Amino acid sequence: GSLANLLGYQHDEELGATFLQVSNRQKVSGFAYGPGNVMAVELRLGAALSHYNDTAKDFLVDLRNELEEVNGRRPTPPPTA
Repeated sequence: GSLANLLGYQHDEELGATFLQVSNRQKVSGFAYGPGNVMAVELRLGAALSHYNDTAKDFLVDLRNELEEVNGRRPTPPPTA
């Protein structure tokens, strides 16, 4: 299918599934992959959509900002003896 038909999507993190609304179908489509794979699917779908929409640079900036935020929440390691 073409990304041009994608109207919207929603990730269900608990279920580990993504639901897609497309213009050429009346019902919502989707796929399940399990809760352990949510981040990988979100990353890949986001990368594909940013490439398709020509917003890959913005996507990378957002990823870097998220990484800095996560790294900022890391606990301080204990001092070495």
